[in-house]
Amino acid sequence: MIIAIFNEDRNLDRSVLATSLAVACTSSQNRVALIDATANGHSLSWCVRRAGTRVKPRIAAYAAETVRADFSDALSPWRRRYRDIVIDVDGRSSLHLETMLLAADVLVVPKSYAQLSSENARESDLRFAERIGKISLFNPSLKILIVEMRAAGREEAAVDNTAEKLAALLPGAVPADTVIHKTAVAALAYDKGLCVLDGDKQRLGMAAEIDSLRKEIRDMENSPQTTNIATLTKAIHGLTHWH
Repeated sequence: MIIAIFNEDRNLDRSVLATSLAVACTSSQNRVALIDATANGHSLSWCVRRAGTRVKPRIAAYAAETVRADFSDALSPWRRRYRDIVIDVDGRSSLHLETMLLAADVLVVPKSYAQLSSENARESDLRFAERIGKISLFNPSLKILIVEMRAAGREEAAVDNTAEKLAALLPGAVPADTVIHKTAVAALAYDKGLCVLDGDKQRLGMAAEIDSLRKEIRDMENSPQTTNIATLTKAIHGLTHWH
């Protein structure tokens, strides 16, 4: 399965989630690859730091620019070698990155509480939803999961319902049942090449959330895609002409 973790934020939250999910996907002794498609190479740097520790599992990491594979081919060497391929994708736009997104089986969109006015936040969501919608037109089997990420100890996102609002803009998109609570401890672990699943008791709460999210993604992989192309096209048309 190809899991693309995609948003346009410039912070590390998406990469922390991507690296943690890559580790979580190895829980059944599966071979997992992590592809870094970020401008700053966040996930690749994490893998380099992890290689300097004695912590296992190790994750096979690749820079997106070095990967030349037809992921859309179910018999491609990459799909045969790795049970799961996790791609950390930021907001850059290039033909190569768009091709990777077009081959994804599940698109996971981490969504944090918007530090914007409600009007600006909606316009940002509309632009992002339009971009995802166009990808879905060329990848009609794509499953989209919107994951809410909240700062630990702050519940403003529970009122704002950011995941539900973005999911409502995209036919077939689903807000995740799992909410990821961001912590300073998780960020510190990331800086050391570790993740929330590496056994530290202080991180067990977030580790349980990551594993719960992994199970949701696995369930999505096995669920039928019910999005109607005509409905999606109409929705994108509406997004394009919104104002």
